Amino acid sequence: MLPTLSPDNTLDPRQRAFVDRLAASGFAGDIDTRYATRVTLATDNSAFQQLPAGVFFPRDEADIERVAALLAEPDFHGVHLAPRGGGTSTIGCSLTAGFVLDCSRHMNRILSIDPEAREAVVQPGVVLDQLNAALAEHELFFAPNVAPSSRATLGGMANTDGCGKGSRIYGKTSDHVLATRVVLTDGAAHVIDSRRGADDPDERIAAINQRVTSIIDANRGEIARVFPDLSRYLSGYNLAQAVDAAGRCHLNKLIGGSEGTLALVSELTLKLTPIPNTTVLYALRYASFDAALRDAESLVAYDPSAIESVDETVMNLARDNPIYERVRDSIENDDGSTPGAVNLVEFAGRDGLPEGAARLDVALEAGDSGATGHYRAESAAARAALWDLRKGGVGLLGSAPGARKPLPFVEDTVVDPRVLADYVIDFRAILDEYGVSYGMFGHIDVGCLHVRPALDLTDPDDERIMREITTRVAKLAESYGGLLWNEHGKGFRSEYNKPFFGEQLYAALADIKRAFDPRNQLNPGKIVALEPERVPLAAMDAPTRGTFDRRIPADERAAFPGAMQCSGNGACFDYDPTHIMCPSYRATRDRLHSPKGRAGAMREWLRQLAEAGTGTGDLAPAESPLAWRTLRDLAAGPADPEADFSHQVWQAMDGCLSCRACATQCPIRVDVPTFKSEFLALYHGRYARPPADYALAGLETGAALASHLPGLANAALRVPALRRLLAAKLGLVDPPPLSRPGLADWLKRHPGYRYSADGWALMSDAERARSVFVIQDAFTSFFDAPVAIAVIELIAALGYRPQVAPFSASGKPLHVKGFLPEFERVARRHARRIDALAAHRRPLVGIEPSVTLALATDYQQAIGRALPVQLFEQWLASALATRAPAPTAGSSPGYRLLNHCTAQTASSGSTRAWRDAFAYFGLSLETGNVGCCGMSGAYGHEARHRQTSQTVFELSWTGALSRGAAQPLVPGYSCRSQIARLKGETARHPAQALLAEID
Repeated sequence: MLPTLSPDNTLDPRQRAFVDRLAASGFAGDIDTRYATRVTLATDNSAFQQLPAGVFFPRDEADIERVAALLAEPDFHGVHLAPRGGGTSTIGCSLTAGFVLDCSRHMNRILSIDPEAREAVVQPGVVLDQLNAALAEHELFFAPNVAPSSRATLGGMANTDGCGKGSRIYGKTSDHVLATRVVLTDGAAHVIDSRRGADDPDERIAAINQRVTSIIDANRGEIARVFPDLSRYLSGYNLAQAVDAAGRCHLNKLIGGSEGTLALVSELTLKLTPIPNTTVLYALRYASFDAALRDAESLVAYDPSAIESVDETVMNLARDNPIYERVRDSIENDDGSTPGAVNLVEFAGRDGLPEGAARLDVALEAGDSGATGHYRAESAAARAALWDLRKGGVGLLGSAPGARKPLPFVEDTVVDPRVLADYVIDFRAILDEYGVSYGMFGHIDVGCLHVRPALDLTDPDDERIMREITTRVAKLAESYGGLLWNEHGKGFRSEYNKPFFGEQLYAALADIKRAFDPRNQLNPGKIVALEPERVPLAAMDAPTRGTFDRRIPADERAAFPGAMQCSGNGACFDYDPTHIMCPSYRATRDRLHSPKGRAGAMREWLRQLAEAGTGTGDLAPAESPLAWRTLRDLAAGPADPEADFSHQVWQAMDGCLSCRACATQCPIRVDVPTFKSEFLALYHGRYARPPADYALAGLETGAALASHLPGLANAALRVPALRRLLAAKLGLVDPPPLSRPGLADWLKRHPGYRYSADGWALMSDAERARSVFVIQDAFTSFFDAPVAIAVIELIAALGYRPQVAPFSASGKPLHVKGFLPEFERVARRHARRIDALAAHRRPLVGIEPSVTLALATDYQQAIGRALPVQLFEQWLASALATRAPAPTAGSSPGYRLLNHCTAQTASSGSTRAWRDAFAYFGLSLETGNVGCCGMSGAYGHEARHRQTSQTVFELSWTGALSRGAAQPLVPGYSCRSQIARLKGETARHPAQALLAEID
């Protein structure tokens, strides 16, 4: 039996008192000390793991002041706080054993945009892509460009002084910060305005200005000696630029890159830049990475806006990724081979291209460059594809097989570009000495390369190697006049500060820290440690994920790869409401309800099981009769999340919509629905299920039975008392009506379309050759029969002979709810029936995307093989591709496809197939991104998920349905059902539109 796992709710008395006082202070935001939440925030995109005491989500600046005011009280001088942005740090900048301040949930508004002044005022939780999307209509953008732009917050970028592609031209974040509102540990908000002089009206800021100026004046000679003269200057703390030659103090140059150690940013005023309206991107091919690096100096002479390089390791991994088809023509050699490296060289201008682009054109055509070939990408689509290849470097490296995974601990070193190639030779020699694999890519125009050596930190030897490599690379970078930390902050590499800066400048850094945070309460241990060192400098021998994961037996780690391999990259925190991953996170803004959060909770659950002397192999899914379990669980009371950590893990899994976007959209392919089902099967071996689970488990067979009396069933479901009973006792709301007439009734009137073995035997060879088997699903057969009928009639209209197989349950609801033994039995039965049809060697097509795709993904895991059933649109597009072009069908104003999220992600060709099918008939079909509809099978019908379901729908579907004149077409049953429920409208399936057009 599953043992009781006690969640670690222990806070020391002072921390507990702090939480209680904050809750009583009028704090309007959220205070979360649940163990599962703390586990989620114990990791970021780095190798490290540190459990925080809790997290505060302020609603406004006043909430931040309340937190800081408590820090100022003598009783709480030992309490620590670290601000957190998007959680994308690669070196643990915001990891802490104290409390976390996370502004991303509530303080995420763009407060103002002034196009004429080219300024924007934002809260710290605003995401970079969110801001740039809002600025686009003004032809402006915020220039610093970081790879995780879809989830990196402006507050986080300020704290790390973030930058990326184009930094040679545009600089770092601090170069674009005009003013900040900050809360200091005195409990008050202050304005730091780079445009003010020394006579700042804020007395506290004026005093800090004066103190900082005196510190820097006293150390100017040492600063000039130690700080390297690089385009990518040193951040955290940037003493070289904090006071200019005229003696004017720029405190925002210190806030930038301070990792939250000086102040809590509550608002930023940002400088904006006009968007270039003319851009060209060159993909230059090279025989080797060394050749690509050695060409950097000559390429910089053309003054491009960016030069990015990708090495052979990343290129080879890309061949097995969907991105490769988009860039194949741009990067392959003439013989179809992959080049040794590619340099991406971009020119951008506001009024035409810079003259350097023309000079490069001439040089390339004359063969006067180090490149062996080139491609000039002028279209936006071609440029986007190449930049997606570069941005995807981290994910491509992470997808490589093996226990050793690429880790970001020496990935932002920087040297002068003129010595970069020689530096990389020595860098590679260090890595090769340890026998580790690695890939390299990055910003060669500024001498910054991203390098992720692959290590398995569950092996203590690899933890030792990580530290040794870091120490040697730090010395190597310094020997070349460069830096170990350049772009991603110091974090757990802060221990290298003292030997780099020396005693004098390190003392100056400590004095800077003391001027802002005299009690060392803000993210202590990062960058500097104040005397006495109650909190030592953050070091590379801090606990890593592997430190905890090695306590999980190797066979358990292998059994749950989706949970174990999560790197924390945070792609599931994408702000864009039209992005498919992750709907539950976007609706709740709760990081626990994301693939990263669920993977972290699962890893911790496995660890606690192991420490309790139990493995998942010792547990068995419930095998008692379903009816008995139903009665038992109906009598059970609600579980107390604080009584067993397993309950908190269940809450995380229960919030998942099982849309499976993470299985393909996550760079590491974290497949939450799979380990969610496995967890539920084991959890409910001991603990009661929600009553709705049993109703949904029997959905397919129950709907088949009810379809014999649809009028009676629908009448019953319209009775208000029964609907209230369903909501109160079973937790089900808004049950959809059965189709009347249903598909079975229609087939009785069209017996030639109904498959039977006897009928097949009587067919001629010609009839069999034109046959297409239609595999029924419960959703379209019983709840949306007009769609199933349209598909059948469309197949017939194209000259084929549809053969509708008898209904057979797929087991999809069983899998979603973790009834795994029952699911396997149903899957094997269904597979036998599909096999019998497949023996006729004719196409098998499914109508409902989620069910059809489950026959591949879920069946592969349950019975070891996928069933050969195509999505209808895949068959349709391939069938039309062999026919002569059709005459234009009609004069429709056009259609817009709102595709099912699972079809968009699990079947990369679904959208293209629909577009090709409509194009065959001369019909316009717009395609674009739309997120999850929020229904996801029965998720939206569960009372406890009703509000989340509606919120998910409103994020992108409400706008998508009303946008433009084109008629929306919706292939997914869940999506059509959600539209009917929330909009009161009947959405059409693409097959219905096509049938009407060609009729």
